[in-house]
Amino acid sequence: MDDSNSNTIASRTHQFSPFNNAAHPYKKIRILLIVCLIATTIGYWFYKQQQVSFSSSQFISHPKIDDIYYLDFRLFSDKLRPKEKFRLAKVVDVTGDVVTLLYGNFFYLNEKSMADAIRYGHLRYKKYFASYRNNFTVQQIITRQKTHAIFKVEHPINNKLHGNFVKPQQKKLTSNTFVAGKQENITGNSYLKATNITNHLQLAFENFKKSAELNYPQGQINLAQMYLDTRLEKQNFNQALYWLKQAALQSNKSAIDKYTIVCQQVENCKINDFYQELITAGINIRFNKANMPKFSLN
Repeated sequence: MDDSNSNTIASRTHQFSPFNNAAHPYKKIRILLIVCLIATTIGYWFYKQQQVSFSSSQFISHPKIDDIYYLDFRLFSDKLRPKEKFRLAKVVDVTGDVVTLLYGNFFYLNEKSMADAIRYGHLRYKKYFASYRNNFTVQQIITRQKTHAIFKVEHPINNKLHGNFVKPQQKKLTSNTFVAGKQENITGNSYLKATNITNHLQLAFENFKKSAELNYPQGQINLAQMYLDTRLEKQNFNQALYWLKQAALQSNKSAIDKYTIVCQQVENCKINDFYQELITAGINIRFNKANMPKFSLN
């Protein structure tokens, strides 16, 4: 091979080498940008996951009515069909340290399907949630979050989540009729939410007490809740039972459910005596498996 051919081959090799052409610096920049984009995307995903986990922990520590729980139901039950994996649940009651959940009647394959169900308004249907009441202590729910059985919790704003309502809309009935204790209960609720006031819990307690003494059922229930609140030195389960019974004797179903929950935590409380007292007073109560609140403190 002569020198001219060797020089030509060398020249061509040099010309098309990716490490020597003029576009090489830009190629490096493009690769670097792609790597940075991937790293940023992964970082953002982890950041969002941490945010979800933090928010869920906050909602679990301070449960509110209508909070929505995302459940990996495979960690709740081993008697599921292959496609029965995920399930939604809703908080329907908080009594002291006990949270009552209703499970959704539908199963989902992934988290996106669960969010879509909320977005499309499935939770607005009256029969979306089962009637069976599942009671857990806050600590039991925290434990289930740690095992990822509960992997996400969301709190609706103005009864809406993902752009749709999380329960059927009810018409608000307004009445100008005077009801003894009603205004005191409203004032108590206002103080309960006024966290900017130093002694707001004490003021709420005093107003709920006035309302309860005027025999207003919701005031009696709220006063009982205050006696169960660990933030107050007045925590007294027997007083909570007393005021819940007063509301229950006025045919208040919520009071009956709450009394049953608290009674299980008081050694000398006999739930059958309570039911008999309601029957004797002429309260029409129905006993069925779905509405008998039971839970374990273990």
